[in-house]
Amino acid sequence: MKTLSLVGLVLSAVLTAPALAAEPAYKIVDRIKVPDGGFDYATFDAARSRILMARGDFTTVIDTKTGKVSQLNSGALGHMALPIPGTTLIVLPQRRGTIRIADTATDMVLAELPGGKNPDGATYDPVTKYVFVKPTCFSRSRLLVVEPHSRSIVPLAISGIRVADVTGLSATFRFGMLSLALTASTTFMQMSIA
Repeated sequence: MKTLSLVGLVLSAVLTAPALAAEPAYKIVDRIKVPDGGFDYATFDAARSRILMARGDFTTVIDTKTGKVSQLNSGALGHMALPIPGTTLIVLPQRRGTIRIADTATDMVLAELPGGKNPDGATYDPVTKYVFVKPTCFSRSRLLVVEPHSRSIVPLAISGIRVADVTGLSATFRFGMLSLALTASTTFMQMSIA
């Protein structure tokens, strides 16, 4: 058994050595100048080939095909600009305690929803077409569910959520336990579908 383990270790080292010694297959092909200033998250709108960087006064938009940089004034004060597939909508958890829904085609604010103390991250669930928003950067906060098409918060029971309404599963969880698990599972679902 020791011999087999040793052979496996040596074989692994021999087979991975060329990959580790090889030069990286990526390189910088261009640089795109964007306005100065920080941002929390950059998101990618695959349908329109755009990178969205929410900032203090606007959201920077980079067209990845042309390299053209523009801005959305309706996307101000966001932690992130989350594109909603199949639409021109974005959802922006904002620093001031609101969740903004904006239309990127018209650069207009469509709705301002209550978002808790400091809504931080969000993820889109392609099955339910809901956006799950973390109303604070702390892990023990409740999860907000936004329906971007109707521009509303989905009403949920304070003590728990009917998971069947959100995911199709028949179980009930408390918000504190569901918050991180559901965000992680919808993110994983997005990665596995793509």
